Amino acid sequence: MLGLAWVENDEFVEITDVGNEFLDGTDPDGVLSDQVSRFQFTNPTVRAKDHNGMSLHPVPFLLEVLRTVDGQYISRDEYVLFVSRAKRYDEIDRVIDSIHRYRDLDSEVKAELISQCSKYKLAGMRRDSILNTIRLNASYALKFYSLSENFEIDAAGNLSLVRGKLIDTRKLLNRYNKDGEFIHFADQKDWIAFYGAPGSMATSDVALDYYLDKGDIEAAIRLKKKTETSPKELKSFKDMVVAEKTIEDHLEHDLSLIEKQIGVKLKLVGRQYSTTVGPIDLLAKSNATGEYYVIELKKGRSADRVYGQCSRYMGWVRKNLAKSGKPTHGIIVATKIDDKLKAARDAHDTKVYLIELSLKAGAAAV
Repeated sequence: MLGLAWVENDEFVEITDVGNEFLDGTDPDGVLSDQVSRFQFTNPTVRAKDHNGMSLHPVPFLLEVLRTVDGQYISRDEYVLFVSRAKRYDEIDRVIDSIHRYRDLDSEVKAELISQCSKYKLAGMRRDSILNTIRLNASYALKFYSLSENFEIDAAGNLSLVRGKLIDTRKLLNRYNKDGEFIHFADQKDWIAFYGAPGSMATSDVALDYYLDKGDIEAAIRLKKKTETSPKELKSFKDMVVAEKTIEDHLEHDLSLIEKQIGVKLKLVGRQYSTTVGPIDLLAKSNATGEYYVIELKKGRSADRVYGQCSRYMGWVRKNLAKSGKPTHGIIVATKIDDKLKAARDAHDTKVYLIELSLKAGAAAV
């Protein structure tokens, strides 16, 4: 749940970069606080079907609730009855209004309300009601959220803002409200690749890069429309993603255009190959030597970003898949190789091929 390690049956165990930071750093509490702040419901490691309809970062949601409600605290019952039911960030006003109306009730009416809620049963469950199940889970949830340096639990079990943290809270919320974006991760490794990387925030730019990486054109265009993009810029973006998606589709079934440029016969290992540092566009292997080739399409990303991703994937393959002593190669494919990408390549020792590819004109190494 904290993204410190990845464990899967029949595979190796990996400590993520965040996990290493936690083990080796001087501020393990700060690492845990940052991780809780980045946690999202739902994510692919959550197996419960009841969470599937949620698109929420709970810590920013709780911060907004707590800084708004009277007294800047919520009781355990208020968490159970109102906060835990939220599925999206835009439900904040409804939750806050419900808490205030609940507090205006006298104790007898509150007791009757809880009694009525207790009558709703869970089919096929040993626990007697939905309310009871949420109550039992609330202790774990609140303890988890209290790992954030912004929250504390008092002797009465109330969750409240830590005194002296209001400025930090305001900064976090301002940043989140301006650019926060829920990301729909396709699988567990994609989620861990994001969550296990220190400092990566769920922003619209990060979400867009992820959807482009995955070739999810509809999600990428839908997100692009939310930004202040002119019709001309949106059309140019659509043309770009469709063109690069077409190239990736072609290369999945025919690597000959790349083989001609690097002089190596390749066999495709997988497309959108999942790793704990992100999905590799295309992973291939030399028929002759068994050496791996990481193939990344530029997909509108900056030169530094696409080169950095390619290098990171190469490092992961070299560590986890390649035979000892065998090199791992990188290939970046783009419809246009610009000077910035050449400069990024020339500034590093890692060997990466740059291939300019248009399905109409063929391929050319740069």
